[in-house]
Amino acid sequence: MLVKSYALYDGKKCLGIFTGREVHEKTGININSISRYADVGTRYRKRFKIEYAGRIENNSEPVYRKNDFPRRWKEMQQLFQKKS
Repeated sequence: MLVKSYALYDGKKCLGIFTGREVHEKTGININSISRYADVGTRYRKRFKIEYAGRIENNSEPVYRKNDFPRRWKEMQQLFQKKS
């Protein structure tokens, strides 16, 4: 699936090319506002600049599935152990 990608700058330093979700995770910006910041060219919190960088192929699983599963699994195990 093709998704929009954005170049993320911290000051003048380019941090890389990221999807909207990745920009949200790195900066905390509302995911629905990322495109607006890229169109207008203003900085988020006077620090991060976002520029539209085209579309990229994104075949990966959602980040929350990759990074969050072990923690959630452990929490659920602990929850069931407490109830037993």
